[in-house]
Amino acid sequence: MEARIAHHQDSRGSKWVTHECPTELAKLLRTFVSDEVVLVDCLTLWMNNIIYNDGYQLKQSDIQQRVDDLVEAIESCEATLVLVSNEVGLGVVPMGEVSRLFVDNAGWMNQAIARVATRVDFVAAGLPMTLKGGDKN
Repeated sequence: MEARIAHHQDSRGSKWVTHECPTELAKLLRTFVSDEVVLVDCLTLWMNNIIYNDGYQLKQSDIQQRVDDLVEAIESCEATLVLVSNEVGLGVVPMGEVSRLFVDNAGWMNQAIARVATRVDFVAAGLPMTLKGGDKN
C-alpha cells in the first residue's frame, strides 16, 4: 500500500500539496481558505480509519457525531472541495459485524454529504452520471 500511495503522489506533479489526515479531516478542512481547491481522496478511507483507529466498539452515536462534525466542516469550508467516496453498499455486504458497521456508516455518511453538496456525480466504469447539480442545458 505504501508503494501505491508513493506512486499516486509522484504522478500528481509538484503543484499538489499533500496532507495526510487519517482521522482529523474535519479539523483540517477548517484551515483552508477561499482561493484553494481541495481534493479529499477518499472519504471511505476516512470512515475506515474512524472505525479501525477508534475501535469497532464505538457507539453508533460516536460515529454519527464524527460524520456530523465532518458535514459541518464541509459546509463551513471556504475552499472549493472535491470529495471522493466509494459506494460500498451496491454489492453483497459481508455478514461480519465490523463489515456491516463500515458499510452502513459509509452509506449514511455519503447521504449526509450529498445533502449539503452542490454537485454529486456517480462514476461507474469510468462513466460519470450527475445525480445532483451540474449544468441544466
